[in-house]
Amino acid sequence: FDTVTADRLRLMDTCQAQFSQIFSLYSDPEMEIMTALEAGCSEKPFYEVRDADGGIHSIWPVTDKDILARVQELFKDNAVYIADGHHRYKTSLQYSQLIKDRQGELPAQSPYNYTMMYLCPMEDPGLKVLPTHRLVTLPDDVLPGLPSMDELADMLSAYFRLEEITGGSREIFLGEVLARMEEEILVKQDKSTMFGLYHAYEDRCFLLTLKKRASEIEALSHRPPALQDLDVVILSDLVVENVLGLKYERIEHDNLVRYFADPDEALDVAVKECVECENSLELLFLMNNTKVSQVKRVADEQLIMPHKATYFYPKLLTGLLLNKLIADEKVGPA
Repeated sequence: FDTVTADRLRLMDTCQAQFSQIFSLYSDPEMEIMTALEAGCSEKPFYEVRDADGGIHSIWPVTDKDILARVQELFKDNAVYIADGHHRYKTSLQYSQLIKDRQGELPAQSPYNYTMMYLCPMEDPGLKVLPTHRLVTLPDDVLPGLPSMDELADMLSAYFRLEEITGGSREIFLGEVLARMEEEILVKQDKSTMFGLYHAYEDRCFLLTLKKRASEIEALSHRPPALQDLDVVILSDLVVENVLGLKYERIEHDNLVRYFADPDEALDVAVKECVECENSLELLFLMNNTKVSQVKRVADEQLIMPHKATYFYPKLLTGLLLNKLIADEKVGPA
C-alpha cells in the first residue's frame, strides 16, 4: 500500500491537483444537510455524465452564502467517516507536510491544508455497501493433501452448520446461495454469520451458518468486539487461517486470496483454474455485505476496517471534478 500512496503523492506534486474525492460518510437522520444543499441547486445540473454502467453523475454548484453557512453549522459537531479513499487522505496529509518542509509553516487557509471530499449521509437510501467475494487458493503443501468436500465439511462443522445446495447447474447453485443469504439476513433479520462455499473441483456448493457467537470462539478472541462480528474477519481468521491453515504472510506472498465484486466472474475463474492447476484447490466464498453501522462502530472505536471489507456503491468517477492546488489561493472559512 505504500507504493500506492507514493504514486499518488508524485502525481499530486507534479500536477498540483487532486483528481478524486475521498468518499466519506456522516450521520444525518433528518437529512438536514442535503435539504439545505438542494435548496441552493438549480433545476438543471451544471454538468451531467453517464458512466459505462449506465449510472448518471450530476453536479450542481451551491454558491448561496447563507446556505453554505447553514451547512457549515450543521457539520460543526458532526463526525466524518472515510468510507473509501484512505490512501487519498494519507497522500493529502503527506503532501501538506512536504510543502511545509519546502516552504515552512503554512497559513491556515492554504489549499495544501485541505483535501477534496464527497460527503454522503449514512441514511441516504441510495447508498449501498456491496459484498466482495473471496476466491481462496489452497496449495497442496498446507494440509496433508487436498481435502475433499466431505473432509472439508468435517473440518468446518466444528464451527458451522452446513447445508448443501443441490439440483441444477453451478450457476443455479450460486444464485440459490446468494438468494438464501439475502433472505436470511435482510428479510428475516437473522444476525447469524453466513457464507456460501463453492468447492470448484467437486462442483459442490454449501451454505455455512456460524453455530456460536463470534465472541465465544477462541480463534477470534484476539480481535476487539467491533471486528469480531465482521463476516470478513470470521472468514479470514477462523476459516482461512484456523481451519485451512493459511497464514497471512503466505497469502500475501503467493497471492492466495483474490477479490471479486461480481460472483459470476469469481465462479468462472474458480472453474477455469480448477481445471488448469492440479496442485491447488480453489474455494470460492460468497459473502454478505458489511453494514454501514458496522463501519461506524469500527471507526468510533478507533480501529481500522480489514482489507476489502466494504465496496461502496455507487462509485465516484475519478477526474470528474479536479481540485487545483493554487499556492496563493485562500480556501476554507474566513
